[in-house]
Amino acid sequence: MKQRQIPWVVAALLAPMLLCQACDLNRPKPDYKFYCKVDGKHWRPNSDGDFKAITLTADLLENNRFLGIVASNYKIDETILVSIVDTTGFSEQSAGKVYELSLNYYFPTNSPSAYFSKTTGKNSIKNIYYYTDRTYSGTFRILSLEKDSRIPTSIMMRAEFEFTAVNPSGETVKITNGQFNGEVRILQ
Repeated sequence: MKQRQIPWVVAALLAPMLLCQACDLNRPKPDYKFYCKVDGKHWRPNSDGDFKAITLTADLLENNRFLGIVASNYKIDETILVSIVDTTGFSEQSAGKVYELSLNYYFPTNSPSAYFSKTTGKNSIKNIYYYTDRTYSGTFRILSLEKDSRIPTSIMMRAEFEFTAVNPSGETVKITNGQFNGEVRILQ
């Protein structure tokens, strides 16, 4: 039985259609340690070419009771911070916990909270801060916490977050589809 060849025109028309269906451009790459959307636009940490810039930190302090995650995009001068205090401490048993981000100061007296900041313009040193509060809030959900006995100074965390924050002028910013997949340093 002779196989029938697909005409090259049909193959050329089908290839782009199949490739486009395989890619979902709205999904972040799975290897991103931190990703979210800010007012519907993709956002992730960026050093803007400065190899010394620290774009993402995640630390546990106060005997594993305070979690602080800070991500910065130096290319567009924006920062996102999430801070949470859990009096029982963070451990593998914290997986599945959901924290409401609803307070407006972030260290460590008023946690859980979150903020977003951006500069007022190009070459500006003045920032506009957007804070969560009781009206503008969000959630932080821990999906998994894994400790490696060979590395006692850190844990691996997977988490999802979203929040809406407001600045003193009443303007809001909406952070959605937030993901954190990375190492959290244990500092005492």
